[in-house]
Amino acid sequence: MRIAYVGRHGQLGTSNDDEGALTHALRLLGHEVLPVLEGRAVPLADLLLFNKWSDWPAIAAFSGPRAFWYWDRVDDPDPTLARRNATRRAWMAEACRVSNLGFCTDGDWVAADKTGKLVWLPQGFDERLQPAVVPESQDVEILLPASVIKCGAAREKFVGRLKDRWGESVCHVEGGVHGLRLASLVARSRVVVCPDAPGTDSYWSNRVYLLAGLGAALLHPSSRGVRDQYAAGEQVMFYRSPTELDDMIGELLDRPSARRAMGRGARACTLACHTYRHRAEELVRVVRERLGI
Repeated sequence: MRIAYVGRHGQLGTSNDDEGALTHALRLLGHEVLPVLEGRAVPLADLLLFNKWSDWPAIAAFSGPRAFWYWDRVDDPDPTLARRNATRRAWMAEACRVSNLGFCTDGDWVAADKTGKLVWLPQGFDERLQPAVVPESQDVEILLPASVIKCGAAREKFVGRLKDRWGESVCHVEGGVHGLRLASLVARSRVVVCPDAPGTDSYWSNRVYLLAGLGAALLHPSSRGVRDQYAAGEQVMFYRSPTELDDMIGELLDRPSARRAMGRGARACTLACHTYRHRAEELVRVVRERLGI
């Protein structure tokens, strides 16, 4: 299939480069991918694929099938995110209007869909990334890679509470650490914590695949969807409350062998089932089934 993929390409080394990961995965599967930066002319192709592009006339003018893959939560109950929610709902309405098919990581939004165009598809791990060698002495006790900027009051509360409880043991990464730098930081960390917001049984951040794929000893908020993908306690530990999270952190800090086993299990499961190549296979399968390409 010849795919014109409009996105924010060329981010390797400066961000998680999800567009690059998906492009790489589609090419591994034998498809011709034409990366197009937003605002540039779109070439002829069997499929137009985009993420957050919002030039609706240009999208509608494409002569072939059009599909998008939206990677964020659309509607969050946190009242401090009301303006952001409105912007995302409006984008989704327009994207559905001009597209034939849409993929969303937000399973809650897909469940409420009335258009019949939306399909749930979580993100995945970038196979181009390799974990760093774990040093004998891991100097970071608790790694918390979670931005609080424009992420709502619930996220800010979570980060503040963890810092209050664990003090200087917490290495809070606000952003800007990606690729090799992130892999090195994960390897140096005894425990890696995912925040409890945003998240539901049907939506979670791609953070889980990124960190599990790098071999982290990962603590993640309990979610039915993620628990269906990773073995609890063996590959990922799931917490249901702040107290349970504290107990798990305390337990893992003192058990290096358990941390190493978890990290190996998490990475093996991710590579076997949760890479961008797995997601690309599903995306192509649905595109062919729904759009007849």
